[in-house]
Amino acid sequence: MKLGIFGINGGALATNPALLAEVAKAAEDLGYESLWGGEHMCLPSPRVAPSPAEPTDPLLDPLPALTWAGPIPPGSCWGPASCCCPSATPSPWPRKSPASMC
Repeated sequence: MKLGIFGINGGALATNPALLAEVAKAAEDLGYESLWGGEHMCLPSPRVAPSPAEPTDPLLDPLPALTWAGPIPPGSCWGPASCCCPSATPSPWPRKSPASMC
């Protein structure tokens, strides 16, 4: 079974690049196979169940979060768990998304 970590671009990790890199390194050291960042275009205010987060919670775009995580170790799979491509600026996107390189 392969295990990964989801949500590396939210909460304290969204505002602290050093902490995000530390978590990514710990995941690698512990043998996790993948790191994933999610995306929410908008959250209801006030929060209404089952919304996963408060509208004021920090959430970094998944691709910059993955760059903060550092180099991708061989055999690992890092990528956005979801991306709303029409709202993304095309310039930072590679020809293949990280998820398609797994």
